[in-house]
Amino acid sequence: MAKTGKLTKEDLRRLIITSSVLFVIVVTSIVLIIVYWDYIYGLFTRDEEVVAGLENMLARTGSWAWLILLLLIVLQVLFAFLPNGPFEMIAGLMYGPFVGVIISLVGTTLGCLVVILLVKAFGKGFACLFVNLKDGKKYNLLQDEKRCLVMMFGLLLIPGLPKDFLAFLVPFTKIKTWKFLLINLIARTPVIVFSVYFGDSIRSGNYNLAIILGSIAVIAGLICIIFNKKIVNLLNKSTNNTEKAE
Repeated sequence: MAKTGKLTKEDLRRLIITSSVLFVIVVTSIVLIIVYWDYIYGLFTRDEEVVAGLENMLARTGSWAWLILLLLIVLQVLFAFLPNGPFEMIAGLMYGPFVGVIISLVGTTLGCLVVILLVKAFGKGFACLFVNLKDGKKYNLLQDEKRCLVMMFGLLLIPGLPKDFLAFLVPFTKIKTWKFLLINLIARTPVIVFSVYFGDSIRSGNYNLAIILGSIAVIAGLICIIFNKKIVNLLNKSTNNTEKAE
């Protein structure tokens, strides 16, 4: 009789990495909120002195601020369990819609490229530190390039579904890196634009728009989380139908 519920070494390593990163993020976030509470409150209440101070701070940092944000987005893709929405909102909050979208798209694309190169260099053992690859049957479609591209495009396009783990799977498929980066760029653009505009609406003091966008994002996210398996099954069926039609 097979044993169930037992953690493997891969599961334990992944759990330790996930827990450690989340702990650092939570503690850091709490400390930053406490230290910069006056600035955060002033930003949301549109205090002119606070807003001017933040703009001056961004001006002094020059290229370093956007470069740091870009690196954070790359790291977020590596730690696939972290949500990408907050970084895109920050990009919109700091730089407005146009520059914010560019930074987010470049960061996400670079992050996926870095992940793919690392997995190719260090193999499945490295990938298993961040994603679960032990269920081989679950990834049978990875060997079918067309089906795999359709499935990945659907997962990348729909908000609320996990996305960044897909970059870890690319080296185990027949999909060329440039093809994945292209569909990743196209499919994720709508959600990234949405998140960046949410951040920009807070920056510009348009809170009605921020509430509307935030509500839409929450509702869409909850729907996708609740019907996650059904959506994935639907995508899988659509790829099967496409294959039969050919």
